Amino acid sequence: MPKASPVIRSLFLFSIVVGALLLLPQSASAANCSCSAPDGSCGGSISCPGQGCACVCVNGGNCECCCQRACLQGSPRLSMDLNGMPASDVAAVLSRATKRKVEVLKGGDQLVSLTLRNSTLVQALRRLQEFPEISLAVDGQEFTRVKLLPATEVSICAENIPLEVVLDRLSLVTGATFEVADMPPGRVSLKTAGTLEAVVAQLSAAANVNIGIRPSTQP
Repeated sequence: MPKASPVIRSLFLFSIVVGALLLLPQSASAANCSCSAPDGSCGGSISCPGQGCACVCVNGGNCECCCQRACLQGSPRLSMDLNGMPASDVAAVLSRATKRKVEVLKGGDQLVSLTLRNSTLVQALRRLQEFPEISLAVDGQEFTRVKLLPATEVSICAENIPLEVVLDRLSLVTGATFEVADMPPGRVSLKTAGTLEAVVAQLSAAANVNIGIRPSTQP
């Protein structure tokens, strides 16, 4: 058989290499989120290769961003009985369970009884704050007990992330509690700013679900 010329052999090898490169899995695209508090007090941004992201910024210097896996690691469901324990010990248990830094700023010696069943960290903190002697902080940021103001100005950015994660971040930063009868399984992408009430309404529309804001009963 006649031998192939060097040019033909080179073209043949080149075609094999190109074909192999086309068959390689493409690198996962990165989700990018950023926000700034409407009053300019803080801002945040994050890039998350291969996963969704969320950023929440609220007036007064409260801003937080996280990638989906980090968000979920910091928001496990809690089921435990913490009865007759000092608040400082309860905070230590919650810190270990959630990998978040939960601190008692005031009232660490207060004895509490707390039963949690499939609860989020935010729900656990709200339960603790039923004791008026106790003040808390999460990751160095005071967890507010003030009454919810639907007119609070917030900015959020969510990209390809479950609604539950966005609401958890929003609840942690604002101290608000949100109610969803049936949490949708899909993901949301939304970048917006406005009053908390307006932003929650836009989240409701984006996820095609009704999200309620439960007013705080704390003084």
